[in-house]
Amino acid sequence: MINGIALALGLFIFITFFTTLESITERSLENTLFASIHFWLFVIIIWLFGSLLSGFYPAIILSSINPLKVLKKEGNDNSNKFSLRNILVTFQFLISTVLIAGTMVVLTQINFMTNQEIGINVANKIAIDIPNYIGDNNKYWQLLKNYKQDLLKFKGLNQ
Repeated sequence: MINGIALALGLFIFITFFTTLESITERSLENTLFASIHFWLFVIIIWLFGSLLSGFYPAIILSSINPLKVLKKEGNDNSNKFSLRNILVTFQFLISTVLIAGTMVVLTQINFMTNQEIGINVANKIAIDIPNYIGDNNKYWQLLKNYKQDLLKFKGLNQ
């Protein structure tokens, strides 16, 4: 139940900041992401994995407790440096750090790409597909020259 609430809260936060992501990338992602069966399958798998893991860990801990020792108040030796709890906490911290660093790198790259000069003045420029030819290299260059001459016949086009 807690995993379901966490999933709903996570999806709410994701949808809330999704418009910010679209404005940063200057693309409409909504049609591709939420309509994708892969996205929802991934969400369900993560939810199931989290639910199983959140039930599995307490079950292991509880099954390792000997009730007679607890009732007799014999010490529980927690001095083991490599306990499952310490490993999981360290792993969780590592994953969180990697995700935060990765998010910062992606955001920096997106800002760089959107603010970087592309090196040309795109005003009054058009892109035209050149003819494809597989074969003799000299014939290909001749085709390109003929294509260029045909294009230069139009008014307003120059080199």
